Amino acid sequence: MSRFTILLVAFLALLLVASSAQAGTVKTRFDTLTGDGSMQTNIKSGGGGAFEFALLSENGDGTDLPFPVGSSFIGFCIELVETINYGAVRDYDVVPPATAPKLNGTYGAMGPYAADDMAILFGNHHQGNAKSDWTATQGAAFQLAVWEIMYENTQAAGTNFNGTYNVTSTNPLHGNFYVTGGVSTTVLDLANSYLATVNA
Repeated sequence: MSRFTILLVAFLALLLVASSAQAGTVKTRFDTLTGDGSMQTNIKSGGGGAFEFALLSENGDGTDLPFPVGSSFIGFCIELVETINYGAVRDYDVVPPATAPKLNGTYGAMGPYAADDMAILFGNHHQGNAKSDWTATQGAAFQLAVWEIMYENTQAAGTNFNGTYNVTSTNPLHGNFYVTGGVSTTVLDLANSYLATVNA
């Protein structure tokens, strides 16, 4: 089974409400990206944004899924070092957000504090669960905000992040992750405005 890791918008909302709920695994196909294919960060460069997936099948009882097999949904990458190609079919484990795996060396699982911060981000700024709900600017900005929350070094240690989330600052108070190029000022400003509601 593939260990490629994404955050599924509807799954995240569902699992934050019922963190013990699990639907087993789902089989998906990556169809489109509404975002930016040339984002450069200090960890890795590449594309990110609102990934549209088709839900092909699931092997749980289906009661925890917020949409039926055959429908499409939006997800976001939480593992910068992984890649996916258009049309790729992958299996994903459905797990509570705090235990979402991260395969990038020492970072480990998201943990409860990052999951709480991610819930605030999604609650305040997620645009919807359809491709048409997202502009490229919104998709790219939201993706950067997701990576910012995921990659702060104090989050990896399982403690609450005490700095200020900011996708452009290399100041140690802003943690491990920052953008190094390839992203417009409009996207960067929007990402930081999303994160300001998490910082509040």
